Amino acid sequence: MDFGECVRQYRMERGYSQEAFADACEIDRSYMGGVERGERNLALINIIRIVQTLEMEPSEFFKGLDTGNRQELKAKRESAQERKKLVARFNKDAKPKKPASAL
Repeated sequence: MDFGECVRQYRMERGYSQEAFADACEIDRSYMGGVERGERNLALINIIRIVQTLEMEPSEFFKGLDTGNRQELKAKRESAQERKKLVARFNKDAKPKKPASAL
């Protein structure tokens, strides 16, 4: 599961949707979802594809699996999710009201 969380965090930091990232890795999207949820045991070739697509060195990627780094990645992910919620709420509240003449 930790591997999948790292993949998800690094993917999101780089602005990839899960589908676009899976395409870039030449891996099926549903398989990539299983990777991120920790449901898949990956072959080394798929790990290398993921790390290369993230434009990282394997050593850099795997540092994210160290205990302290995992907690930092989790905090970043939770912070990003909170920001998305706030932006969505702001955008919903900031929509201009239609004037009565437009109805």
